[in-house]
Order: sequence, then structure tokens, then C-alpha cells
Amino acid sequence: HNDGSNQKEGYSAFSGAVLALGAAAALMASSTVNCEENSHSIPLLSKYIPDIQKDNKKPLSEMSLFTGNANRPLSEEIAEVLGIKVGDMTVGRYADGEVNVRIHENIRGKDAYIIQPTSPPTNENLVELLLMISTFRRSSARKITVVMPYYGYARQ
Repeated sequence: HNDGSNQKEGYSAFSGAVLALGAAAALMASSTVNCEENSHSIPLLSKYIPDIQKDNKKPLSEMSLFTGNANRPLSEEIAEVLGIKVGDMTVGRYADGEVNVRIHENIRGKDAYIIQPTSPPTNENLVELLLMISTFRRSSARKITVVMPYYGYARQ
């Protein structure tokens, strides 16, 4: 259980904003997200979060938000609402289909937020997520937070 006492000031507002946006996306997913076409329609995401700029001691530009291939447009919209850019990362495939994750920026000591639903193809998106987490750990991220607007194995 993390009561927030070990978080640096300023990051808790960002965490709350990212998690609130992910939760808003998840709540609206049943009626607005078409997983087969990998599209979304979530109007006015900013109404789901408080005014984070006034409570934030550090600029949001110092925080890292990343995404896999499951729903990049959703992550870009969340980043736009927060006023930041999606982190520079490539999630690709080798010729044999194996997933390859490369981070093209320094995240050592930073808090990394990954937005990756497990919409169809569920197993491929889940493996992407696990490999992204592994890559961030090996890159010495201070903290890794996954926002999963849709969890494909929730019924199990």
C-alpha cells in the first residue's frame, strides 16, 4: 500500500490526473471505444481532472507518459489534455513476430506512466505491456505506473 508519503511533491497531482483520465476512459469505454477499429471518442477529457497546474510544484513537462500500440490516439489525447508530449519510444516487431521495445530518451530516476489497454488482440497487447515494464525497469525508471483502461482478462 502506498500512502503517498514517499512521493516527491508535484508528482502526486500528475499521478492523479493520469489515473483519473484512464478511469474516465475506462468508464466510457463500453459505449465509445471500438476496440476492433482501435478508435476512440472521449470528448472533453479535461472535465474529469481537477486543475492540476495550480497544485503542481514541478512542471508536467518533467514527467514521462508512454504508450504501446494498443490505443495510441487515446494516449495522445490524454497527453494533450495534460499539456505534455507522449514519450519517445518504439514498440516494434522482429521478423519472427517477437516484440521489440526501445526507449529513445533518458528515463533514469523518473516516474514513467504507461497507458496500454489489453483490447484485441489481447495477448499481443499484454505481452507488449510486460516487455515495456521490463524495459523501463532495466532503464532505471524510479517508478512505473500502468494505466490500463481495459483489462481483457477481468472475467477470469
